[in-house]
This record gives sequence, structure tokens and C-alpha cells, in this order.
Amino acid sequence: MAYGKMAAVYDRLMDDMPYAEWVSLAQEAWNHYGIHPCHIVDLGCGTGNITIPLASSGYRITGIDISEEMLAIAACKGEIAFGKSPRSLLTWSRQDMRKWTLPDQVHSVISFCDCFSYLLKEEELLETFRRCFEGLQSGGALLFDVHTIRQFGDYMEEQPFMLDDEDVSYIWSSEYDGAKGLITHNLSLFVRKEGARGEQQKEHGALPLYAKITETHRQRAYSTDWILQALRQTGFVNLLLGGDFEWGSYSEETRRLFVAAQKP
Repeated sequence: MAYGKMAAVYDRLMDDMPYAEWVSLAQEAWNHYGIHPCHIVDLGCGTGNITIPLASSGYRITGIDISEEMLAIAACKGEIAFGKSPRSLLTWSRQDMRKWTLPDQVHSVISFCDCFSYLLKEEELLETFRRCFEGLQSGGALLFDVHTIRQFGDYMEEQPFMLDDEDVSYIWSSEYDGAKGLITHNLSLFVRKEGARGEQQKEHGALPLYAKITETHRQRAYSTDWILQALRQTGFVNLLLGGDFEWGSYSEETRRLFVAAQKP
């Protein structure tokens, strides 16, 4: 599932996400494996909220996403951070994460913010693992996180989610199919149109105009055992687990599962 019109307000809606913690976790995993990646791929990079900070830390990184809208915003933010120099550490590529490819193998592949949870079939996730394995150099590491069944249960208990700001509001409801481990998020956003309320309108008490955006997102929760088996089947070794932004802390209460794996 690619973000469409919602891309324009994505950063506004997600500004409370702990992006710095994802960056720190990645660096901890690289230290664990004893590697300093010279070239990283960020799968499902979105608007670059993890990609750009890593590039700012001196890593060469390629952000890959299937959404043109998200990549356009990421590229704009990247230019603000680095300018338009062709020698920038930061590049962008529109590709499907299941089939991504680059001319050369890289030292690490990351995919955070539960991007792999959008792969709804086991074969899709296996295909992505295989592609990551093929795209990594020997000794390279794959790092990712996914939602757990516990997280989906929390969504159902806490929904609906609502936001009511002057410029953007949303209603977010969810439907969960426990038998299949699938959750469907239905989002209705109301985004204030620029220039929709001029001075003359204000004088006459006219209400501002809003554009309605609707999107449906589906995710799947895979069991930890299945994920580990699939990684080993692909050829990965030295598997590392974490939960809720801490390596080694996974339990049945974990809502966001972190996984690291190394190519021998």
C-alpha cells in the first residue's frame, strides 16, 4: 500500500514518532555486528525521517519507496539538508520493496516504521527477505521492525482515533481479522485548503474550506517464530530480537518487534 494524497500531511500527523530512537537502534545493531556500513538502503523510507538523519551522521544512504508523493517530499527535505550537490550522501529511488535492486551490493538494509507489516502474504515477505539477502554484501545486516498481534489488539481497544486541529483533522477506525492476523485502517482526513478563507470571507464570518482525503491501509502481524524461520530459510544468521525500541527485551507483551539478521 502506497501513501497517496495523505503524503502531504504525513509529517504533520507523525511528528511525535521517535525517529531518533530508530536511528540509535540501527547504530546499536551495527555495533553488535561489528560493522560500519558505508552504503545503506532504507526500504519504505517515506518522507525521509530516518533516512536524512542517518545521512547527516555521515552514512551514504539510498531511500527506496513506492510512493511518488512521499519521495517528492523526502527529496525536498533532503535538498534543504544537503543542497543539490551530486556528491550528496543521500539518493532516492522509486521501487517496490519486494523487488528492489541497485547496481552494487550494500552493507546494510533497514526498514523501520512497520513497513514490512504492509506485506500481507507470507510469500511477499519471503520475497523481500530474499531480495535483501541478495542485495547485501557478506557480513551485511538487515534491520527491521513489525507490529505484533498485541499491537493490533491495542488498536482495536483504543480506536477510534481522532485529531481536531485548525488545519487538519482525522478520524481513524480499524477492523481486525484475528484468524488471518490482518488489520484494516480506515482513515478520513480533512485538510484545510490554502487560501480558502480570505479577508473578505473573514469579515462576513465565512467558514474555512477543507478537502477530504480517504485512505485504507492494511497490515499483517506475523508470528515471531515464523519470521525467524523465514530469515534462516533465506540464509540469514546471527539473529537478534528486540521489543519496543530496546534490543534483547522481546516478550509476549511487545507491541513493536525489532529484528536484526546478518548475511554470512
